[in-house]
Amino acid sequence: MDMQQRQLELAGPLPAFAPSGRLRGRVCLVVGATSGIGRATALRMAEEGAAAVVVTGRRRELGLELEQEIR
Repeated sequence: MDMQQRQLELAGPLPAFAPSGRLRGRVCLVVGATSGIGRATALRMAEEGAAAVVVTGRRRELGLELEQEIR
């Protein structure tokens, strides 16, 4: 069992929240969005209805992948 699976086993399932639309029409900037918390934040902002999510990070390829996922 790898570390991530072990962490999920210990923490239990993550709660699921339905998008509320609270960012509808807003423009959001996420610095360091190519991985980790920044990536999760950018995805959530898009789910919450942001008109635009601007992402920055050091790893161009990961940033382009995130862009496609958000679109």
